[in-house]
Amino acid sequence: MRPVAGDSSSGRGPKLRAILESSMHKYRDDSYQNRRKALAIRVILASSGAATTLLLGLKSSTLLTAYEPWLAALALTISATIPITTAVDAFCDFGWRWSLDRRTYHRIARILDDYDFETSGGNEMSGEVLDELYDRFRSALDDLASEGNERRQGIAGASGARSRP
Repeated sequence: MRPVAGDSSSGRGPKLRAILESSMHKYRDDSYQNRRKALAIRVILASSGAATTLLLGLKSSTLLTAYEPWLAALALTISATIPITTAVDAFCDFGWRWSLDRRTYHRIARILDDYDFETSGGNEMSGEVLDELYDRFRSALDDLASEGNERRQGIAGASGARSRP
């Protein structure tokens, strides 16, 4: 068991609560940002594909023959954003990050709920329960780090990159 940093057992509980609250807010905010980024990438991909199709259709229209070079250039430019955006999505994978941050947020929220339950009614929390809650918190962060490392190694292995010994 890893103890919570602090000299007195009476100060460990509030420190753990502050750490849990701070971490919970961080992962909530990160998940919202990653969700927005994942959505933005999907919208860019869909709208770029639709705009390219529309411009190529307009280019073949007899009414817009004077603008045909401009429509073709614009369609080419917009269609070039599709592989770039797809590469950004594959590299950053905001959807996966969003999912991982949400899971971590919910794990920390459950630990904080258990903390609040243990201290409800002005009850003092035993050192063993405090250590168990802290160990669960560390386990949540360790799982987050190991899943991220596995994901990066999987991506590096799939691209043919060498991993360090």
